[in-house]
Amino acid sequence: MKKKLTSLLMASALLTGCQSFISKPTKKDIMHSYAWNVNYVSNMDVFYDKKVSPNVKNIFDDYNYYWGFTSDNNPKNLSRMNLDPIIKYNYPVGMAAEEWAFNHILIWVPKEMATSKEQSRLVAEKILDKAIKKTWPDMQFNRMSEMNGGPLNTFTLGLAGNSSRISTYFIWDRDISCKTNRFTNQKKPNACLFYISFKGSTGLVNTPKFIGSGSSESYIIDPSFISIDITDNLKPNASEERDRRALIQKLSNNLPSWMFIYLAPNEKNSLPAVMIQSGKSYFYITENR
Repeated sequence: MKKKLTSLLMASALLTGCQSFISKPTKKDIMHSYAWNVNYVSNMDVFYDKKVSPNVKNIFDDYNYYWGFTSDNNPKNLSRMNLDPIIKYNYPVGMAAEEWAFNHILIWVPKEMATSKEQSRLVAEKILDKAIKKTWPDMQFNRMSEMNGGPLNTFTLGLAGNSSRISTYFIWDRDISCKTNRFTNQKKPNACLFYISFKGSTGLVNTPKFIGSGSSESYIIDPSFISIDITDNLKPNASEERDRRALIQKLSNNLPSWMFIYLAPNEKNSLPAVMIQSGKSYFYITENR
């Protein structure tokens, strides 16, 4: 009986020690796009690939393309291109919208940078905060609050789960004059409003080989809602939506390779879903064979 009890306790200890390690695929599925693969190994609902002609795929596999402001006439500016050939929109099923219907940041924090999943969120927050300040030196940090028992950030109330920490920034960009003037605590007018509902880590994973974190294991952060408002208009038009993507592009240029920004499809404004990594855009497209 004593031996049996000892065995049960040892098994329980082993299970307890491993419960935060999550099994995830580590190899790329060559039948799907790079964007789909990143999406699949995250904790976010998976969006779908669209089959396109070889010619279309070759065009949009050119990573020299970028999201620029609509005033930028560069032929490599995605904001000035016809993106209809690569748009795929899937209407959410059921009462609740899938996560792919909203913008998110997907993060794999290298194990060497944190000693626990709780610390991994703090590491990710600091890195994102540093990137924001590097991208927009002329910015004003508003607040950070805990949704659990702490003061509520009214700007993002209802957009985040109970475990989210809210960060809000007012930013000023030299290339665009934003018009989010409904907020009175700005140090000057015409600010863009950047906010993120930062989720916690669900534990360690074997880092997928195609993520590029440089570490064999990573703390995976739950998908965190991210957005930039450039106007008081709650339903931005096509031009405003593209300018928002241009701001996201700037931020991505200053993020490590293990931080991905997923931008949701917008059928009304003819914008496809895209995964942005270190300033490069990866679309949900595969060759139609």
